[in-house]
Amino acid sequence: MQSPLERMYHAAKVDIPAEAAYLQRITNNLRGYLSDFDVASAEAGEPAVMTSMLHVGGDMLAVLRRAVTSLDNAADAVLITANDYRDTDDRARQDYQDLDQSLKSSPVPDHPTQSLPEPEKPGAELPAPPPGGPYPPGPIPTEPPRMDPNEDPPDPEDQREERGDGSENQPEVPEIDRPEWEDD
Repeated sequence: MQSPLERMYHAAKVDIPAEAAYLQRITNNLRGYLSDFDVASAEAGEPAVMTSMLHVGGDMLAVLRRAVTSLDNAADAVLITANDYRDTDDRARQDYQDLDQSLKSSPVPDHPTQSLPEPEKPGAELPAPPPGGPYPPGPIPTEPPRMDPNEDPPDPEDQREERGDGSENQPEVPEIDRPEWEDD
């Protein structure tokens, strides 16, 4: 059975960083997908619905980035508290002596994430490299493509087979093993 101090060290150096790493992967994937969508929005002439979706996506990205940072800060705070117990409490000091050496010496991981500057603004910045692969060099058009006003647009029913059912190119969110929290 783990001592309270050992649980604190394990939470600070293993459990909380594992959750932060999980959210970091999701955050970085979302950033890449938003970058791709930003390019598509620019190429489509910045339609309002796409701009709104980018705004919501940018807000979601900001929340996820803050969550990752908060988890990293929580891990640091738990470690600082555990160290304080170790330094001021005789039982905690003894518990620390009994800890596994790898748990004592391992650093608390940091999980940096990248921001996406205002994805809802006109134009787009090319990600380097985006998750979907490299884009052709050159500027991203911010003007809508010119259509012949005398030509009818294609019927969506005629393009159904070409479009597919939407299941292809969906992001994969990796599953991770999550610890079962014990109640004492």
